[in-house]
Amino acid sequence: MKKFRTFLISAIIFCVSLPCFSIYAFAAENNIGFGITGGIDTTKDSIVTFDDTRTISGKANNGTDIDISVYTKSFAGNYREKYNYKLNVGLSGLFSQTVSLNIGENLICINAEKDGKTAGEEVTVKRKADEIKNKLENGIYLP
Repeated sequence: MKKFRTFLISAIIFCVSLPCFSIYAFAAENNIGFGITGGIDTTKDSIVTFDDTRTISGKANNGTDIDISVYTKSFAGNYREKYNYKLNVGLSGLFSQTVSLNIGENLICINAEKDGKTAGEEVTVKRKADEIKNKLENGIYLP
């Protein structure tokens, strides 16, 4: 019984850690120094804002091509590319781009490519109407 319990615990640890090794290998293989440093939080599935633009900044190796696409979601649930921004990272290794946001769901996809190596991030930004903001700011709330 003790051997079985040890085997079971070892098997669980192996299965849980296996995806981590795959992710690490993939990241090392495509390492082009790409990362988002501001404007969006890629650790979250979605962000809510009242702003009509968002400035996305990041870092990548010199010469990396950055492609930022903003997709809007229709009432039918389909995404359609609304805006596209292309830039090339210079000697500083930094990039910054202000992107436009429509009211509703905006899927922002940031892709980086250099010498056939790629990396990317994506996040959904939900832009709310200014009327909602005004109602929240001017509302009277009782305890």
